[in-house]
Amino acid sequence: MDEHSPLTRCPRCGAKLLIGAQQGLCRACLVAIAEVSTIASPGDTSTPTPIGIRWRHVAQIHPAVGHPFGPYHIVRLIGRGGMGDVYEAEHIEQGRRVALKVLNQHLSSREDRARFLREGQLAASINHPHTVYIFGSEEIDGIPTISMELLPGGTLKDRVKAHGPLPPAVAVDAILQVVDGLNAMHAVGVLHRDVKPSNCFIDSDGTVKVGDFGLSISTLARDVSQLTITGAFLGTPQYAAPEQLKGDPLDVRADIYGVGATLYYLLTGQPPFDDSHVLALVTRIASEEPRSPRAHVPSIPRGLAAIVLRCLAKDRTQRPASYAVLQDALQPFSSATRFQHRYGCGLSRARSTQPSCGFPLFCSSFSPSRLQARLLFP
Repeated sequence: MDEHSPLTRCPRCGAKLLIGAQQGLCRACLVAIAEVSTIASPGDTSTPTPIGIRWRHVAQIHPAVGHPFGPYHIVRLIGRGGMGDVYEAEHIEQGRRVALKVLNQHLSSREDRARFLREGQLAASINHPHTVYIFGSEEIDGIPTISMELLPGGTLKDRVKAHGPLPPAVAVDAILQVVDGLNAMHAVGVLHRDVKPSNCFIDSDGTVKVGDFGLSISTLARDVSQLTITGAFLGTPQYAAPEQLKGDPLDVRADIYGVGATLYYLLTGQPPFDDSHVLALVTRIASEEPRSPRAHVPSIPRGLAAIVLRCLAKDRTQRPASYAVLQDALQPFSSATRFQHRYGCGLSRARSTQPSCGFPLFCSSFSPSRLQARLLFP
């Protein structure tokens, strides 16, 4: 065999390689890596990586902003997490703007990739007003991706960071919409496993939608070394149930814990537990009782604080057993119930119906209103 004979295939794009190929990659991928390595992340002042790099670093290459990536043109980086990076992208032929999630390549085993794509396909089967719509999943240049609805209003985390804790009724209205979306997912057998404020997205009209559902490759790492390596979700498990941190089998009550922790954040501006050291944080979640939300914001109704703490119970049997139970418990604290008590109008549980007074409100279907849009976007 001479030096120009095919040897194997490029692990990045699948093209045939020649003997002596640098770093085991084809020339096109080497050029792409050289270009991308000179594009620094926001706030990154490190020296660009030279061409002589290890495959482990090659696996971390991301689509380049301002450049094509498969059928998409990458517009901007929206955010980064433990599972992958999310970009605003425009489909070149269709002209549609989407949020494109690209699997982190440190999760590049065959099982991880298959699970990512399978979960994306399952998520695409869910079409509900309070879940982020999934267009589909595919591999682009050998990298698994999922294309999702692009929502312009940011997340509940963004809202709290910008304007502080939400008023109790507004927080309940938002979380009821999240619960409505999670309930639709649970009905088709999907556990979210990553319920947190940054995964609750706000549309332009104030609608709250839960996203990134079913995309977790594993429930959580089983040891702290994995927690510190894999990034936002695995590295910051403030919203994960104790049984999830332990790697135990999960059911809907693990997501209900996440709902409670998210509501805690909306009401107080901080998660139930926090610590700069992952091991200390996990220990606290597993062993300590959370402080009442009223310890941070005394004006929170006692009954609402009690529901939040019930969701955060260490023993899952002490949490609400279902989303329906949780919805019924939270409903008295919603703006719809407060409005009903004030004006004496009746509310229907049927979606798209209006109260007898004719005002559009947060009924049990949790449809957003102009009032909520004003409160979420003051």
